[in-house]
Amino acid sequence: MNAVNKPLLVEKFKLGTISHFELGKLRKLSLIELLDDLITLDANELKRLWLDKNASKLVTSKIAEAIGYDTKPHNVRQSFKKLVLKYEKVLKERGIIIKEKLTNEEVGQDNAKDFLAFIDERLNDVDYQWPRNEKGGVYRRVLWALYLDIDPADVKGTPSFFSRHSDVARKLIDIDLLLVEDKIKWLDYKSESALEAMSDTMLSRALSKYRVELKQAREELVLLREQNAELEQKLKFYDARDEAMVRSGINSFKAGSAH
Repeated sequence: MNAVNKPLLVEKFKLGTISHFELGKLRKLSLIELLDDLITLDANELKRLWLDKNASKLVTSKIAEAIGYDTKPHNVRQSFKKLVLKYEKVLKERGIIIKEKLTNEEVGQDNAKDFLAFIDERLNDVDYQWPRNEKGGVYRRVLWALYLDIDPADVKGTPSFFSRHSDVARKLIDIDLLLVEDKIKWLDYKSESALEAMSDTMLSRALSKYRVELKQAREELVLLREQNAELEQKLKFYDARDEAMVRSGINSFKAGSAH
């Protein structure tokens, strides 16, 4: 199947007629061939040519360059991460890769670095159309979906590094300004972002309402428990008094019978 399809895809790439889907398929075929070759290499050659200095993972930039077809490191991380991890697992089992668990901060830094590369590549493309929201700035949720290469409808929000990572936050503001000044091309997502903003507002109001109702319900529950406890104490008191009165009556009856 690969031998039949790949030459056709390569020809389309050379002619500039290859679709986005076909380009992804061509890159994947090339990546599989590359990884199949890599795992046959001896440990020293692998570490020297393809692993990072800590021998903890394959170097994505080298993988992207070897794939060819204009593949960038972030393309590998976005679209082929699971495939690369599958082969890294094989190398780990062979004792060639020594996996070190990254901290949350390190993972965040890596994600921010990849996203910035994605942004810079598109800023260099004068024909790229940026998603624009109802305020005239970049529609961040859609941009994140484009980075992940998935349907925007499947993305519910943006990662925290959009605002916490200074370089990413600054870059997004720069894109906002370029859009407002009409210096880059854009696609209008005005109605979608307005609907999302309205939905977020309605959700926020609904949550506030539910929080108030929950607070009231909890207060009522506490009051009810206090009332129940008070009633139980009264009930115990009356039960004890009735029992004492019954016993007193029985004792009096016994005393009268004795006479």
